[in-house]
Amino acid sequence: MFCVIGVIVCCLMHGSSADYIGAVVEYNHVPSENSSLTVEENLEHYLYQISQASVFGAQIIVFPEYGLTGLVQQPDDYAVWIPDVGTEGFLSEAYVSSNTDFDPAVYSLANYRNQTVFDYESYVFQTLNLSTANSAQQVCHDNFCCNFNISVAENSTEVYRLVAFNGGSQFADKFCAVVACLNQDVASCGVRPLVAYATVFRQITVWGQWEARDEEFYRPISLRGNLEPAYNATYQQSRTNETVGVNFNMTVPVNNVVVFGLFVRSAAPISFTLSVGLLSMIVFIQGIA
Repeated sequence: MFCVIGVIVCCLMHGSSADYIGAVVEYNHVPSENSSLTVEENLEHYLYQISQASVFGAQIIVFPEYGLTGLVQQPDDYAVWIPDVGTEGFLSEAYVSSNTDFDPAVYSLANYRNQTVFDYESYVFQTLNLSTANSAQQVCHDNFCCNFNISVAENSTEVYRLVAFNGGSQFADKFCAVVACLNQDVASCGVRPLVAYATVFRQITVWGQWEARDEEFYRPISLRGNLEPAYNATYQQSRTNETVGVNFNMTVPVNNVVVFGLFVRSAAPISFTLSVGLLSMIVFIQGIA
């Protein structure tokens, strides 16, 4: 085994002037007779390298991607089984037996925290008419416009809204989507339901064409009530010097849709100032063979 620790003092100039000491570890994993022992033995080496880096006051330590396992040929060998969080304390047996639409797969997630991360008062909402089999609508917020082509299998009394946002947040700078709501109050939109949303969408297409900006990147987003994405959806992006076009399309019937849409983030560069005089504090440590 050979490892190298590089210790560098940096100053992160992105809203803060605080110095920190970071260590980067170059490390070749040590294989063992099975996956559990491989992880345990390499973890011991990690702890040793952490103790060595701490001598130099390292506050952030970066290890290689496959340091604990090596390149994995059989991922299942390293998989960790996570038990069902269960429904105890959340639903009574009487409630379950009296509701024919009870979905155990949905309720088994009841212990997971559910929290919306958007300020709904800053968003533009438009009601989606689920009594119409096919609809084509456009929603705009401050010159940011998204187009929606939607087909539903049958009439539904559930509440879905089309949403557009342009203003910047911790989640996205721009956002547009089809969003489920528990009721008519927009504050209930985007919340995972206890009972699966029954509306079956035959097709959802969200698309837009906007001014091309080098600092912006575009991504699709989808979520169903069971915390899985909407499978069999396709995402396409085309760009010219002037414009960028994006299209997120789902043509396989699906229910229990919580959100399906697009978001835009600005990838503003982060500037670093390195203390050049301290770059000489790079220490090479010969590991134990």
